[in-house]
Amino acid sequence: VAHSSGSFSVEPPHVSEDATVKAPQMLLNLIVGGLGTGMLSLPWAMAGASILVGAVIIVLVIGVNLWTIMILVHASERYQVFDLGALLGKLPGRLGPGMQTFVNLMVWIVLYGSLLSYIIGICDSAQPFIQGTFFEQRWALAGAACLIVLPLCFLDQKYLSFSSGAAIIVNLYLMILVGVEFFDRLRLDRDNLPHSICEFGLAKGSVTMASTMMQSVIIQMCVLPMYKELENRSPDKFGRILLMAFSTLAVLFIFLSVAGYVAFGPTVNSNLLVSLPHNTAMNVVQAGMIIVLAAVYPVMMIAMTAPVKNLPLERFGAGPGAARKKSLAVAGLTVFFVAASFVPALKVKSLGLVNVLDGALCLLVFTAMAPGLVGLLLLGREGKSWRLAMALLLLFGLVGAAAGFVFTDNEYELLEKACRVPSSHKASLL
Repeated sequence: VAHSSGSFSVEPPHVSEDATVKAPQMLLNLIVGGLGTGMLSLPWAMAGASILVGAVIIVLVIGVNLWTIMILVHASERYQVFDLGALLGKLPGRLGPGMQTFVNLMVWIVLYGSLLSYIIGICDSAQPFIQGTFFEQRWALAGAACLIVLPLCFLDQKYLSFSSGAAIIVNLYLMILVGVEFFDRLRLDRDNLPHSICEFGLAKGSVTMASTMMQSVIIQMCVLPMYKELENRSPDKFGRILLMAFSTLAVLFIFLSVAGYVAFGPTVNSNLLVSLPHNTAMNVVQAGMIIVLAAVYPVMMIAMTAPVKNLPLERFGAGPGAARKKSLAVAGLTVFFVAASFVPALKVKSLGLVNVLDGALCLLVFTAMAPGLVGLLLLGREGKSWRLAMALLLLFGLVGAAAGFVFTDNEYELLEKACRVPSSHKASLL
């Protein structure tokens, strides 16, 4: 977003008591934000999109989200509002309160999808350790996963602060192991890679790839509080940090997608961890992922219960019993969401399906609708080209989300028929 042209009317860099996060810390936080369960489905999604098309989709999705995030950041700085729902509340007329309520509800739904994906991920990662045991029954395994995360949701969050560092270590270790598998495949079978590994082709799986990428990189719902805490913040400074973070994620995502797809073939599971060979090195990753997902689950729960936690104590009555009622309400909501993630986990075993549906919803609400309306109505830009760009963004979100809800499988068989450049082709990219 060209801020240097003076197109946005924003205040000079703002400093507050809350702005304590330095640029390197912010960069790390933004990168960690992309290391979730969404990336585990990227090799599966690329298996339906082809290597070249998948890589282009990764770059385009990251570019669109970078642009729309900066729209929100500029508006946030202009109005000094650092919450997405509150920012949308600034929209004119009844649209403001309506969009504020709608987006807050969508945040709940999207975060619920994340909670469900963590339970599915824990179940998948536990497979090497439960063979021949009682926990091979899905209800027992999903129940155990929920019983593990439930007490963690009531811990002081300082005891879970290790989760970010652990997530980086586990994900980097995973990428190293998948990279070793990838290069071994190239070294041993470079001249005999199967035609089913497609380097370029156009098929319906490209839509699934886009939805999966959306789920992997969406941070719009939490980016404004992060921006508020940036030391000596300004949209330009945050934009440079965001560009570096997203560029890093683009490289990591492309590498993991290509390496996982080539190493494990077009039938790679929608959770990459399931396709890993069962050996000591890979089992270490599985165990580490269980720990990370169990530790991150309560962090997501904070956002789910925040609307109740932030209610005034008076809403729970007068007298000394009000605080207890509020605590019970938060505890009850926590138990409800854990139980709600247990029930669908009994039947839904595809991490890819959850990520695709979550990604399609994120595209509609957080990549297109919220930034599009903010760009049209809150930034004070009246140029025809800008208004057209915002209208196209809204249309793109509507069409893309509809397609994402329809095409939820990678359909790699269709890509095999539509592939223009198979891996053994003389013009091979690998």
